Amino acid sequence: MRFKAFNSRTGRGSLVAAPFRKVGDHSNPKRAPIGSNQEGYALMPHLARIFFIAFASLAASCSSERAQKEAAERKEIGRQLTAAYYSCVRTSFASMRPTMVDRNMGIDQAFMVCRTEESKLQAFEQSLSENPNVSNAAIAAHRNTLKEELLRQ
Repeated sequence: MRFKAFNSRTGRGSLVAAPFRKVGDHSNPKRAPIGSNQEGYALMPHLARIFFIAFASLAASCSSERAQKEAAERKEIGRQLTAAYYSCVRTSFASMRPTMVDRNMGIDQAFMVCRTEESKLQAFEQSLSENPNVSNAAIAAHRNTLKEELLRQ
């Protein structure tokens, strides 16, 4: 039982039975009796919660798989562009070798010949970092690696 209203004329409140309860029923007022119409109402939010959790976990796993797949594809594209650039510089340098007078000049000439591959690699590196300084540093690192390799030959 609980107070429902306060009568200002008499100064007393009236006691009223809680909703969905019979007068004299002393069972738990927060829980509907077994077999009543309210069972479905309590069950529905539980099923909705389970469905939502399952859907959210499925969506999270799909997005993480997609992100991993895209990262692997970007890595493979970067590897292919780097391999093409290195191959171009090595091939160009090797073709100049019989007539080469100065190694440093031959290396510079090989870099000039492979400018298009270098620009493709630089554009790709810049798209990954969104910072031109990072892509310039990466290209400089590639050039230094190639220069050291070609000077050792």
